[in-house]
Amino acid sequence: MKTQLIILSLVLQIALHLNSNAQVGGFVSMDESMQQLLSFYNTDTIIVVIPNGYEVKQNDKNSIESFAFWRENLVYIYKHESALHAEDMAKHLQLFGPAFLFETDIIAGSPIKVEKNGFSYQGRKLKKPNDSFYYMNNEATRIYTCRNGDDFPLVYNEYLAGGVYQLYVFNGSSITLSGFDKGAGSTPNINDMEKLRAEYFCQTISSQFFDLHFACSYSAINSDSLARELDKFVTDFCHFLEVDTSGIPKVTTFIYSNREDLQLFIAANSNQTVYGKSFGNTNHNMHFDLGIFKHEAGHSIIGSKVGRNPNPFFDEGFRQYTDYFFSSEAYENDLKIFKKNADLLTPELVLSTNNIFFSKMLNYSISGVFVKYLIDRIGLEEFKSAYAQNNINETMQDNGFSLEYIVDEFKRLYGSSNRIK
Repeated sequence: MKTQLIILSLVLQIALHLNSNAQVGGFVSMDESMQQLLSFYNTDTIIVVIPNGYEVKQNDKNSIESFAFWRENLVYIYKHESALHAEDMAKHLQLFGPAFLFETDIIAGSPIKVEKNGFSYQGRKLKKPNDSFYYMNNEATRIYTCRNGDDFPLVYNEYLAGGVYQLYVFNGSSITLSGFDKGAGSTPNINDMEKLRAEYFCQTISSQFFDLHFACSYSAINSDSLARELDKFVTDFCHFLEVDTSGIPKVTTFIYSNREDLQLFIAANSNQTVYGKSFGNTNHNMHFDLGIFKHEAGHSIIGSKVGRNPNPFFDEGFRQYTDYFFSSEAYENDLKIFKKNADLLTPELVLSTNNIFFSKMLNYSISGVFVKYLIDRIGLEEFKSAYAQNNINETMQDNGFSLEYIVDEFKRLYGSSNRIK
């Protein structure tokens, strides 16, 4: 199996010859200082305003409150719109919930227009349940994070919305519009992402579980063998994960000519280095590599069949763990890496932010073997439930041990030359 993958990967690398120096144009310039975003969260309290009669799910609260990972002791207060007092309006407000459920004109501070069962922007009506938008006012005192339906993740969180643009409109996990709209008679400066994607991607390969869109710089691709290999990966992945393949939405993957283009399309600050990124069922890869592709596709399958977890250690660790289903060598390799770097595993790393976790590639291996140990202790089903509910720490305590204890135990048993059982 491994030999077949290597051969297929080599064939694809030859077939997918491209001009990696070509770069897309036509994008609105980003504000890479991130000053507006930092200014909004430079406060001690944020009031989350929700429509009357609307309640925020715990998972959504976790996502809202984990967004500003660089801030400590930031207080979030949730208020229905009718409970707002005059003095609250001078504080930093985050509007949350379906825009069309608000009974007052509080949305009027944004360029978004409320529609029945949805919203619109510049005449474009967006009424699908998975349509959502993010907007920050010019003063950086109010953000609007509204989606039409409840059964969809807060995608603005995944894109770190507000970091480089003022306005984002999303459909599912994809950006539809992005840019700046300062109102007051100014001319909006907006990326029409559907148009930009149509100009950039020229070839599509479709299978049962995937739609792959290749940049125009790629040569023609023989799609049959690739489609079969990728669909088999999904079937095997679900089997090992102890879930069926029913209800898995197609994973859409965009393959770019280079990293710079990828980061433009996902609105990532150029100070970051992003080679691949998964947003729900939409993946973005710098180039086509089977390993990277399957890694990001695995994230999408886990998100669809198990759930999503905002913690990078458990998010990447669980995905790394699933690689062990396919290859014992992957586990043994990660284990060797952990043994040489056991001191890096700390409770602080387990609870770390994106910036800390992704600062070292070694953390992928460390999180993978630790998650395997945790699953061996509590069972796959209980871990999947805790992962989806973002309460893994509480689940450990329910099983009679703390995070500090199990980290110490794992390092004591496996962080030296001790043989893994």
